[in-house]
Amino acid sequence: MQSGRRAILRALLVWLAGGLLAALLRAPVYALTAANADDEIVYLDPEGVIRVTDPRPSSTQLAVQWASPEGGWTALALGDFNADGDLEIAALRPEGDGGRLAIFDPVAVNVPA
Repeated sequence: MQSGRRAILRALLVWLAGGLLAALLRAPVYALTAANADDEIVYLDPEGVIRVTDPRPSSTQLAVQWASPEGGWTALALGDFNADGDLEIAALRPEGDGGRLAIFDPVAVNVPA
């Protein structure tokens, strides 16, 4: 029974990772001017660490400064994966004979502007 659950979980992860990879490879994504000047920038640094920064923190709100606990990530996409109204980060990286898919949900922290 446990083996069957693992197979289903593995198939689901492969399906999710494949869909994410296909979405990332479909067409180039061009930067747009943000409608909201309070939007954050999400990027991969040279070591594959996912970073989130707020280039224009408001004096009345918490600034967003976040980094993934590990590096080595090679692709990322943003989406509201848990339907809470906020964007999460889906990330892929090679691992073992396959890869790893992780979903991150950074939160605002009290960082001096």
